[in-house]
Amino acid sequence: MIEIGVLLGVMVLAAAWMVKVVLRRGKRRTENVEGLLIESAHTAQAREDRSTYNAASMHGSTPQQQRFRP
Repeated sequence: MIEIGVLLGVMVLAAAWMVKVVLRRGKRRTENVEGLLIESAHTAQAREDRSTYNAASMHGSTPQQQRFRP
């Protein structure tokens, strides 16, 4: 029975620690918008790269099904 109490105590402490970490992260604020602008630029670049380097552009054609010929 003691083992169950210790296990539950450790689980409660772990949950409390996780709640503390999550709440602490929410309090951080940026003093300027440079970080947001950098993140926005990286997101736009990733979106452009995904459309530029898709399967059709890398292989020279769109993927096609191979038809069976006996």
